[in-house]
Amino acid sequence: MTNGNLVRGLILALGLTLFATYGSAQDPEILRKSQEMNDVARANRAAAEKAFADFPQAEELRRQLNSAASPAACEKAVAPYITQNERRIVPYLNAHLALYRDCGIAISVALVKLGDNGHFQVILEELTSEILGVRTRAIEKLSLIQSKESYRKLYELLDDTSGGEYGSDFAVLPTNRYVVECLSRTIAYGPKGMDRFSPDAWKAWFERNRHLID
Repeated sequence: MTNGNLVRGLILALGLTLFATYGSAQDPEILRKSQEMNDVARANRAAAEKAFADFPQAEELRRQLNSAASPAACEKAVAPYITQNERRIVPYLNAHLALYRDCGIAISVALVKLGDNGHFQVILEELTSEILGVRTRAIEKLSLIQSKESYRKLYELLDDTSGGEYGSDFAVLPTNRYVVECLSRTIAYGPKGMDRFSPDAWKAWFERNRHLID
């Protein structure tokens, strides 16, 4: 194929691509659904901002989340609102969760502790993600929530040996190993010594402390 024919072919392919894209974008039903989604998103953001503006600490929380440079700083920013059971921040945090990606774990934990049961279901769904990082963050969130529901799920996952993969230069731990790693960081009075990293030891510990899961 000559250079001229090649160029003409590329131009034709580009034209067909643009036509298909533009044509689908002009479909009335697609446009209507897109507009509806945009309207709902705008309404949700407006409602969240209104709820967020209803208490005097709003700007301080926004400033702390924007400047948080570590997970500890994120946890510190939301901790007072959890202690005070300040549910007025729930709509704001839900609507803006994606903006505070670095504080995602702390915000998810705060939402659940402030009674957002729907967000707890989101975390459970994250456990089934095909993306390893999403699954491990979900396990970490459950260990930080520290409720009967979260501990019950972690107790179940102590039997889950799926996900492990090993190579000459890498290792992906099975699910239950991620669970004990998180539990060993968040429960100071759990199994001692090397047992802190044993799924069986943690199962036995939960069975001795069934008030945490029943």
